[in-house]
Amino acid sequence: MNNHQIKSLTDIFTGLTTVELASRLNVTASCLEQTKEEANFSAWSKQQDPEAVSWRYDRLSDRYLVNLGFSKV
Repeated sequence: MNNHQIKSLTDIFTGLTTVELASRLNVTASCLEQTKEEANFSAWSKQQDPEAVSWRYDRLSDRYLVNLGFSKV
């Protein structure tokens, strides 16, 4: 598989399709479809991502967005 790289801020704000993120994470699209609704998806995607980026699935847009979670200090 050829990894999909984040090329611009547009990729970050508009997200990636299932095929694009599957390529980036080096998994199949069906694997991604099966795991997208799981509670640990963000942590799992971060482990799979070549740059340790955490992702989340957005049902409304049907795309995967960078998970911009902020921890409490």
